Amino acid sequence: MTKTFDIKEIWCSRTRTSGSAAPENYRIYGKAYIPDGGRYPLVIFSHELGKNYEAGVPYAERLAASGYAVYTFDYCGGTVFCNWKGEIVRPRRSSGETTDASLVTWIEDLTAVAAAAKTWEFVDPGKIFLAGGSQGAVSSALTACRDRQLQGDRQFQGARQLQGDRQLQGNLGIAGLILLYPPLDLPERMHGLFHSREQIPEIFDLFNGWIMLGKRYADDIWDFDVYGELAEYTRPVLILHGDKDDVVDISVSE
Repeated sequence: MTKTFDIKEIWCSRTRTSGSAAPENYRIYGKAYIPDGGRYPLVIFSHELGKNYEAGVPYAERLAASGYAVYTFDYCGGTVFCNWKGEIVRPRRSSGETTDASLVTWIEDLTAVAAAAKTWEFVDPGKIFLAGGSQGAVSSALTACRDRQLQGDRQFQGARQLQGDRQLQGNLGIAGLILLYPPLDLPERMHGLFHSREQIPEIFDLFNGWIMLGKRYADDIWDFDVYGELAEYTRPVLILHGDKDDVVDISVSE
């Protein structure tokens, strides 16, 4: 039986500290797709690099009609607002610029969203799943792994990347993962672009100028052992990856 559902705008937030600068409050925009009545399992969808919450809408509509709540949101600094001609590509409502974002800041964003979601009245807090495409899939996987490691009182291996040596909140209760074409080789890709950390420029582009990124994007994940982090995750994982993918080869998922 197909369920009817409502769509609700929900803002989340996180505080970020960078070096000696004063803490900044980052606002995170998203939309929740909520089946009528009761509490439901929640799927939090993370978009690809350069996209926004709209990437998750087709999944949200199908899942909500099937009895799942869904939240799809804009990462801070994760969306391409203008192209190289200065033309608006897609709207962005969350805080931040692409040149000040990285996989680590995405993990911080998603952790804040998941923590907030546990308090929403329509969510079963014991059944929160993370889903995402491309970089959003990697962010989802590492957020879930970090949460599990914190619950087990283990130090997250990417300690160097934690802002101000802060630990993120554990006990999010991430029940499982849905990963779409995840580029788990992101650190290796950065090593292919730059020979050393010292050679990373303050600003660089990907895909022939399609998106501009800052030094922290490459620097934050330079020593990241993504596969090492994922090796200890024991909850259910569904990976969807096409064998004709010419951006992320299926061997990465295999």
